[in-house]
Amino acid sequence: MLVLRFFLLLALCTSAFCAYADLVPWKLLMRISSNEKDSTNLTIVKGKIAQLTVTFTNADYSQRSVLLPGSQNQNQGQQVIWFSVFNVEDNYYRNIYTEERRLAMDTSLYKGYVTLKNLEPGESVSIPIFFNDSLNESRHIEAHQLGNLPPGKYQLLAWYDPWKEPLSEYIYNRLDPFDSSNRNADSTKMDLNYAGMNSNYITLTVAESESEIQMNKPSCAGHCALCAAIDRGNWNTLKRAVRRKGGYEAPHRNIAWVYYGPDAIQSSLPTFYSRTLIVNEKGSLHHISLSWQLGKIFRVRSRMCSILHWVFHIRRCPFRSSEVNWCRLRWVKEF
Repeated sequence: MLVLRFFLLLALCTSAFCAYADLVPWKLLMRISSNEKDSTNLTIVKGKIAQLTVTFTNADYSQRSVLLPGSQNQNQGQQVIWFSVFNVEDNYYRNIYTEERRLAMDTSLYKGYVTLKNLEPGESVSIPIFFNDSLNESRHIEAHQLGNLPPGKYQLLAWYDPWKEPLSEYIYNRLDPFDSSNRNADSTKMDLNYAGMNSNYITLTVAESESEIQMNKPSCAGHCALCAAIDRGNWNTLKRAVRRKGGYEAPHRNIAWVYYGPDAIQSSLPTFYSRTLIVNEKGSLHHISLSWQLGKIFRVRSRMCSILHWVFHIRRCPFRSSEVNWCRLRWVKEF
């Protein structure tokens, strides 16, 4: 009997080394977190805006692109990112609310689209989500609603499914993890489940008062010119403050988010470079676009150089008609 048991144990160990699971390792990671002291907890008070951060990480060994709803402000089609709320009882997760994917936003001013962001290996990109932002719900994709939940503790989950967007087929391989026939996919694209993916769970606390919220508040100088201009809602003053001191990317009490810049700009100058800020003006969020002009052509000098070339065939102008290193903030606009 002892010998039989030994051989059974040996066979079991040998089979364990020979067995393997033919599963697809997903290289796109998604994580949600709050800006509270405990980043795994999000506290929402009725009528107050709550902020959440969604982070995507490229876990592949080469540069990959990820499709995102922000920056270009997608306002038509179906949401790429949406949320579900679960009530947990005895380790049983019961879905009590899921956002509607179909967007019903105002497209009369412009039509926004999803955007692509290139990520190096191990690089991450984050986008903001604002709950209870009723002012921007019809205009900006970052505004979400979680329904009329009674006070209590829940679990919050984010979903990501870009397959309704035409661009998705150019940056993702649509794979079924249980179908081995589609494993010979395009190596230049990132693999993604045909059903999309989900994030981690975080605790959602629906509170009755703001006293229950413990925030990690960003700090800036008490006489901060940028925050003072935002408090007054004066974007011309904000423009002058950014021109003088810059520093808009540093932590500020009135700047809720600074969007990433473009991956590339036109090589022919002059060209333009833009960043989007989401600022908090006395409890209301405003989306501000900052645009810089890079490079400058001096019109009078350029015309004089052209005349010298036409009349005297001078190929090299004696004075400079353009400036490559010229940079100036030109516009600060709310959209």
